Amino acid sequence: MDKIYKLLLLILLFSRLGISQNEIPHQYEEFDPLTLNEPFLPIANGTMIKEIFTGIEPDRYSQRDSMRYVEQMGWKVQAVSIKDGVEADSILNKLSSVFGKENTQMIWNPPYWKIRVGNCASRMEAERLLDRIKRMGYNRAWIIRARVRIREKQIPF
Repeated sequence: MDKIYKLLLLILLFSRLGISQNEIPHQYEEFDPLTLNEPFLPIANGTMIKEIFTGIEPDRYSQRDSMRYVEQMGWKVQAVSIKDGVEADSILNKLSSVFGKENTQMIWNPPYWKIRVGNCASRMEAERLLDRIKRMGYNRAWIIRARVRIREKQIPF
């Protein structure tokens, strides 16, 4: 008996939903947005859009160029490949102090620690980097082909 009441209740609810979806709600069509007296929003060169979505004040940052990173195939210089992890860490710190943390990386490829430097888009740039690293005392360094992150200049809107 309890199942019958639940079934009837479900049928009643679904039939009511079907009826309410066919009804067209009353719409107030006399609204005029021009009567709101809102201030004018300047959207020249996208400055207002930038301000709304990012919260950045366009006056302060509109004259600066922005940069973004693009991943692509390029070249790196592998300075060392050694088994001692402590020594590899000290070499990484030394090279990252010269070239920056974003341009140095340490890769664990058992049993070797590999220290790689640079994000070079061209082979010529990698060769100049190789000469510089060899002058620092890493005579066994060589150039490898790898995925690199290259900074690309973005034109502000």
